[in-house]
Amino acid sequence: MKERYLRIMEQVVSVYTPAHIDNYIERVRENGIREHGFPRLCANIGILMAHGRLLHLKSRFEEMMALCCRDIPNSKGIKGKRGNDFSVREVLSAILELEAAQTYPAETIAAWKAAMALVDPYTCYRMVAPFPPVAVDNWAAFNAASEQLRCKAGLANTQDYIENQIASQMFSFDENGMYRDPHDPMVYDLVTRDMLSACLYYGYNGSHAQQLNAHLRKASELSLLMQSVTGELPYGGRSNQFLHNEAHMTVNFEYEASARKHTDPHNAGRFKAAANLALDSIEHWLNVAPGQHVKNYFPNDSGIGCEDYAYYDKYMVTIASFLYLAYTFCDDSIAPTSCPAMTNDCYTFQTGDAFRKLFCKAGSYFAELEWKAHTLYDAAGIGRLHRRGAPSVLCLSVPVSLQPNYGTEGANETPLSICCGIKINNTWQFGFDDDAAFTLMTHSADATAARAQLQCALPDGTITEHIALSENGLDICLEGNGTVGLMLPAFSFDGKEKTVISSTENTLTVCYKGWCCRYETNGTIRDLGLRSTNRNGIYEAFSAENDNTLHVHITLEPIP
Repeated sequence: MKERYLRIMEQVVSVYTPAHIDNYIERVRENGIREHGFPRLCANIGILMAHGRLLHLKSRFEEMMALCCRDIPNSKGIKGKRGNDFSVREVLSAILELEAAQTYPAETIAAWKAAMALVDPYTCYRMVAPFPPVAVDNWAAFNAASEQLRCKAGLANTQDYIENQIASQMFSFDENGMYRDPHDPMVYDLVTRDMLSACLYYGYNGSHAQQLNAHLRKASELSLLMQSVTGELPYGGRSNQFLHNEAHMTVNFEYEASARKHTDPHNAGRFKAAANLALDSIEHWLNVAPGQHVKNYFPNDSGIGCEDYAYYDKYMVTIASFLYLAYTFCDDSIAPTSCPAMTNDCYTFQTGDAFRKLFCKAGSYFAELEWKAHTLYDAAGIGRLHRRGAPSVLCLSVPVSLQPNYGTEGANETPLSICCGIKINNTWQFGFDDDAAFTLMTHSADATAARAQLQCALPDGTITEHIALSENGLDICLEGNGTVGLMLPAFSFDGKEKTVISSTENTLTVCYKGWCCRYETNGTIRDLGLRSTNRNGIYEAFSAENDNTLHVHITLEPIP
């Protein structure tokens, strides 16, 4: 499996052509290192060279390393420090790999190490926790890992600094060991846990090590349950739907597999299988959309699906950067078994209140629901319905925000999720509106289905929603006083290919890449004439509606 990591890393880094790299070098030579994309690319080229790959980039790598050694230890002002929290660990990892492989003479390696030894953590990094520590953002975890690796390499003795940085992160774990970055994005729960795992792997054994291990162990079990049947990371919040999301999963799963190798070999195999499944997802997207760093087919320079910080030069190579950390943790002697996403088991899982999520798994289907979304990124309701083998975007992989904090193709006309609503005085009120409030009443699973019941309180009415997920699909039943409805997303365009959408009074179908999403109802299907863009593409909004009660059955099936 280590070889698989290297192969995918090479596939990722190879999209940066020599001409692209030359242009990048010229910009940095003139303006200095302004962010961590450049050192990250440098580091990954070096790591791959140490393993006999991309050797045609050797001279360019040497230019890039010279610039990293010039700028990283000598940061002046906030602009110069933007990438160092991330970059020190990554660049030093490349140096150590090249040293082990004897790719360069000892004196060259020594000169590069000497540059990394000049780093002063109190001036080099952007996020330095005060003393005594208070909660600060997760950049503190990144630079703690950088410092711990410098200590391991014999280039620093900064354990007091590391101790305070890690102490600053211990304020931000919830009762399940999940990490709470501001607004609780799912990506940064996992990323931060990955960085703190790296601290432990590189030798951190301070006063917080035992509690940190407990948090990581507990949350990792939940990460298995949150992995979709497609191998994907949960949706929710910023930086979602990038290909690097699943790379973060591989880091967590490889670390946990190795940590449990001797004490819990059964679960070690489950984590190994989950890492493989996450790699399958990455490879799928790399193969069907070469050079894309986000899960759509729009041109990279369109910015669709991307925050302003999530530009190509930085976020494409991020895939390789975290795959390398997974490679570092990987133990090829652990045999994969099967993880929850690969089985046909049924379960429900509720996160803590901070993350506001319910996950349902039944057979080959997987659903994710959020009852109080961060509306700059998501919408309340069922925001994901996947089936094993089906295109993940076919029904919905991530909801649509009305005014998203990421690029879209024009203004969105409506939020969009599989969400209930009620019509009062000829005006619709929906569960994703700001003044709506969901309450999760019950959830359970048996051998055949995963079920949940929710209540949605709206200004002028309350809806009871019954959900049942089985191998036959997703069934949603609504009860309310008046006309009740369910918003139905219809995937329309992925940036390159249009779907085929058709509807009758009681059915709505969306056909795409050999699969069909079908909505069937005892009510009436209406085309709302609205369209919105999420991170994956353009969706058209339909609804199903009926008086007092409504049933909608949703399936994802291959087209015969």
